[in-house]
Amino acid sequence: MTDDDEERLEIRLFTEPSFGQEFDIVVDEITDDYVTGKFQGDDKRRVEEYFLKAKQRRDKVSFACALIQQAEAQTTRSVDEPTPSFFERFSSIWQRPGFAFRVATTVAAAVLLIAGAMMLLRSGREPAPVYMAVDLRISSADRAEGAEQAPVKLSPGVTELRLRLALPQPMATSQTFRARLIHGSAAPLALGISEQTADTVTVVAPAANLTRGSYAVHLSTVDNNGAEQRIRGSYLFRIE
Repeated sequence: MTDDDEERLEIRLFTEPSFGQEFDIVVDEITDDYVTGKFQGDDKRRVEEYFLKAKQRRDKVSFACALIQQAEAQTTRSVDEPTPSFFERFSSIWQRPGFAFRVATTVAAAVLLIAGAMMLLRSGREPAPVYMAVDLRISSADRAEGAEQAPVKLSPGVTELRLRLALPQPMATSQTFRARLIHGSAAPLALGISEQTADTVTVVAPAANLTRGSYAVHLSTVDNNGAEQRIRGSYLFRIE
């Protein structure tokens, strides 16, 4: 390229923005082809003699070559270096400064939280009942006064009295019963039934409702229509 050609080229670059953009694109393409080895023989020689005559283009080629070498080195390291196993990655995390302390603190906090929750659950749970079992047989008397009564002495801490009532005759285990506790002039107290067999029915009397004195338990059968039939006689006992 003659001096006149270079001068005309520089004028176009300064006066025609679109031409300057196209020129920059051509420069980039020649740079890329050169650093990737696409030019050979005379083409490569002409590029080095004329194209790379400008220092700015030589710097651009040097920068592009450095980027390619860095990318190739990174690829080589990625292939050569084995992928760390799960345990190796975990070990590296564990060895980070302060990591073990944070884990230990978190675990300790979790343990305390669980322990506190368990204590709250236990404190809010109903204590297991302490019961005393008594076997009773039916008496022909309707009330306890003047008849033979089974003596019962409640031990400290007992919360309920379980009275096992012997039936006058065997009955089906599917039979429904109702039981009421009679004590003096107080209103009859309905008793819950905890167990029944063909020969016995066990009823539960809360210890809080039992004071010293005579008691009678009236037992009735209940048919499918809900009608009650009182079993003749009473189960008598006395709290001492």
